[in-house]
Amino acid sequence: MSFDKAIIDTVVTAKIVEALDYARARQSFVLISGSTGRGKTFTAARWAEDNHATMVRAASGASRRSFLAQLCAALHVDVRPNASAAVMLQKLCDQATGKDMLIVDEAGFLLPRASRVACALEILRDLYDICRVPVALIFTDVYLRDLAAGVQADYFEQFKGRIGRRVDIPERVYRSEVAAVCRHFIPDASDRLIAGALAATRKRDGKLRTLFDDWAKAAEYAACEGRTVTEADFRAAVNWRRAGGVWPQEAE
Repeated sequence: MSFDKAIIDTVVTAKIVEALDYARARQSFVLISGSTGRGKTFTAARWAEDNHATMVRAASGASRRSFLAQLCAALHVDVRPNASAAVMLQKLCDQATGKDMLIVDEAGFLLPRASRVACALEILRDLYDICRVPVALIFTDVYLRDLAAGVQADYFEQFKGRIGRRVDIPERVYRSEVAAVCRHFIPDASDRLIAGALAATRKRDGKLRTLFDDWAKAAEYAACEGRTVTEADFRAAVNWRRAGGVWPQEAE
């Protein structure tokens, strides 16, 4: 498996994989939440590819009908373009089984808004309750906080009892995570490099996502010259990214 497809073993990716394995093995409902850049989507996408699961990303403002159409397409359920939501749901329930595994990224977009109760998220509850389809929901943590404390808190209680396993990823990046990523690319990465990468990762919005991007750029540098990646390549990639916000100074 190439570096860009590998799940790098960290305390966080291990928890995510454990939850996904649990959902599949026990035909369960699991929930994974965390702030942006913590590896949720990346890890789940690689796991889905390796385990022949279906992963979809919920669209902003998704309606019941649009999400049903998305699921039908992803699960290869044949429906007419003008089919009603009821028809699509029935066809899904007729064909989906416990052998199917659904991972829904950005599941916060499926939550009810204001007083709207009949939302897209109900579809997943139906597939789980009726067909025992294993479901993994991936949330950006802000959506769950708003839901738990907002006007739809009672609504969320209906899902709590179905959640077989929940993973809430800490916002703060662990040093061991950064070390694992750095040593995935350079097995003998220095403590100085790891410390610098950790400091940068903790203070920028992209967190591990940006760290991965920097290493991917470093690997491209090295590949162009037909050699293995070095710490100098990584530093060059970081400097290249940072230079994007630097403008030349000109005399008035």
